[in-house]
Amino acid sequence: IGNQYKNSFKRELVFEEEGVYPTGFGIPEECIMPINFDKKNKLFQSTYPKYSFFENPNDLGTKNHHIFNNENEYYKDLSESWFGLCSIRGGWDSLRLYEIIAAGSVLLFRDFHNKPINCSPQNLPAITYSTKDELYKIMTDLVKDDVPTEAYKFILEAQRNWLENNGTTSARAKKILNTIFPESLF
Repeated sequence: IGNQYKNSFKRELVFEEEGVYPTGFGIPEECIMPINFDKKNKLFQSTYPKYSFFENPNDLGTKNHHIFNNENEYYKDLSESWFGLCSIRGGWDSLRLYEIIAAGSVLLFRDFHNKPINCSPQNLPAITYSTKDELYKIMTDLVKDDVPTEAYKFILEAQRNWLENNGTTSARAKKILNTIFPESLF
């Protein structure tokens, strides 16, 4: 869909077009949790999208994957997981991937390498995988005997930096304002 106004912002931008700029979701800064490796007790979150783990996604269009009664339980589950699995569903961008990183888990995104470059999220240092064997190899290489490797810590820090600089509500707002008013310093 092209732009309807002088400046349009699209989350699922596939083709470059004059006056249309990429944007994406944002998560409030107060949702970013401290990281506590001692509380991690599972490989990945309970609410993973079925497609991300090579299962039949029979819950599309339903809320069957909503297994928690409140948001705090959901974030606790994410924060206790070493990894957060994600995959394309309605689009490449989803609040889930921001929540995974904000909870202090490393984001693993199935087939992320297929995402169009202008589709949100842009420049996210996500780890991509395409097979279950590849997924398990990534996880076992990054966490050994429930201890994060230096590579795990490096990736987690890179993803958290990306989130703070690009994926918060404030960062998204600043980028939009700087696009509309390039002479200003927001």
